[in-house]
Amino acid sequence: MTYERPKVNELASCLGIKPKVLEGDIRDLAWLWEMTLGDMDLHNPLGALDVLAAIARAYIRGRNCRMGSYQTMWKHLPTKAAMIYHLIRYVCEENDPERAYVPFPHLHACGLTSVNEFLALVNKLSTERIRRQEEEEIRKAEEAKRAGQQKVTDIIQNLRAERQGNFNILEEIRRFVDGDERGRP
Repeated sequence: MTYERPKVNELASCLGIKPKVLEGDIRDLAWLWEMTLGDMDLHNPLGALDVLAAIARAYIRGRNCRMGSYQTMWKHLPTKAAMIYHLIRYVCEENDPERAYVPFPHLHACGLTSVNEFLALVNKLSTERIRRQEEEEIRKAEEAKRAGQQKVTDIIQNLRAERQGNFNILEEIRRFVDGDERGRP
């Protein structure tokens, strides 16, 4: 069973609006996405996708799809994915390289020229991002382990120093024997 992306009509009915309204909203959201990336001076495909995900989530929430809990976020995940896909597709169609004018230059700089190429690029970069995050977590765990081992070593050394400085086993045996001899009748 494969996942089929809903068409604009299906997405509009899912959101409870007319398809023409959704098409207008997609154009407005694409422009908002472009302006946001322009203001941020961001030319990273992963960053662009993160911004788009936030815009799509805000739009879906504004269309009365509650996403306050974990379960409802999962419930509306296909709607969000379809919204992201349609926004990417619209921008890629508008950024057609055959045109003399590119209406979304910041998005074009992020690699939005073809849906498949952009998704492949994001997938590659996302894999690298996950790998770097995993390496960072491993590094932090190793540092914590080393710090814990150092604390244990310090505690052992302190105990040894206390024993060597304050504790003499021969003296303790003498005291014990002297105490025993005094206690006998």
